[in-house]
Amino acid sequence: SPTIHCGYLYTKRIMLMKKNALVVLMFGLLVGGFLFLFSRDSFLRFASDRPYVAGFIKFFFLASIGDLLSSYIKHKKVVLPELFSIRAIIWGCIGVLIVLMFPLYGAGVDHLMDQGLLPFEGDFFKALSVSVLMNFTFGAMMMLGHFTSDGYLDHFYETKHLGETMKRLDYVSFIRRTFFKVIPFFWIPAHTITFLLPSEYRVLFAASLGIALGFLLGLTKRMTEHGND
Repeated sequence: SPTIHCGYLYTKRIMLMKKNALVVLMFGLLVGGFLFLFSRDSFLRFASDRPYVAGFIKFFFLASIGDLLSSYIKHKKVVLPELFSIRAIIWGCIGVLIVLMFPLYGAGVDHLMDQGLLPFEGDFFKALSVSVLMNFTFGAMMMLGHFTSDGYLDHFYETKHLGETMKRLDYVSFIRRTFFKVIPFFWIPAHTITFLLPSEYRVLFAASLGIALGFLLGLTKRMTEHGND
């Protein structure tokens, strides 16, 4: 009867909500446990002794959680993407690259300032210069590469050819949104703040930005798929 059917649907919906709440809670506990495990002093000590391992771990977990948050906004529930473990490993590799890029761009801007090749001086303009140069070179290419790898994994079971996958991806919309909106209005200010902080706090702040990176790239990809600017 219609009454029984409605009751069944309502019960099923409640069970699904409880399941989703449990999954979100588990991820919340995972983040909390991760941050507790690597408290300020122990995390800084670990990151100093093993910077590449620390960079891999940070982005393996935090950027993946950010990607799951964007998925939750889209589906109204937590949906694990296909080949989720491989995506997490890719995030970890990106974390290793970021460990390399931070000091590289910092030292590079110092050298440019010493040579008089930048028009301004001071801590703020140094932080801003590092952020602008890093985001419009390494950052832009990293996000473009992640967009491609993520799209490839999305269509992996349909076609295992990268060329065919790239034909399906809307690079124009992605570049328009990422290069002209997300980078100038979010990442440049965020990383300017990062490089204004004392060095002992930069690692922790950058780790928290890992969640934002996964969230924004996942959300941007999903918005691009649906043609929303």
